[in-house]
Amino acid sequence: MHIPFVVFGGVLPYPVTFLCTDFISELYGKKRANTVVWVGLILNIWVIFILWLGGALPPQFVDVHLFHALKRVSRGKMLWLRNNGSTLTSQMVDSLAVITVTYFTARSAIHITPGVTIVHSLVILILSNYVFKMVAALLDTIPFYLGVGFLTKYLEVDTLAGYREEDFKLSRVRAE
Repeated sequence: MHIPFVVFGGVLPYPVTFLCTDFISELYGKKRANTVVWVGLILNIWVIFILWLGGALPPQFVDVHLFHALKRVSRGKMLWLRNNGSTLTSQMVDSLAVITVTYFTARSAIHITPGVTIVHSLVILILSNYVFKMVAALLDTIPFYLGVGFLTKYLEVDTLAGYREEDFKLSRVRAE
């Protein structure tokens, strides 16, 4: 007999959540536990709004599009350029978008120091976030090379299919 068992990924933390509310109920009482549940509900509504907003805005697939554009231009060579060029560019777009959307939708989430302009504070936040992401992206270049080398052999994948010189010549012949 086949009994299907399907759960959403969002359900996975629920056992821990209920355990936490039981701890809070036992240790701090009903009032505190109810407050935590209300805060959780409000945060869920906030997350749903942000997800809706993300869906309503134009898609930002900068990393994927730029990665493949660089792969096409370099004809499958210069993996470091695709890895870093696409990531560094898309992370700047991400930093700009996330900080700006967060500021204009949840001003209390971003602290603006009294006497400092909003623009200055946002620029510092955007650049700080970007520098952190940039360092992480540059540090992942070596693991990326090692991972691509291992996985292309292990999975028997030809990552250069369609990007070799002969592939370009063949596509030109077909177009003519």
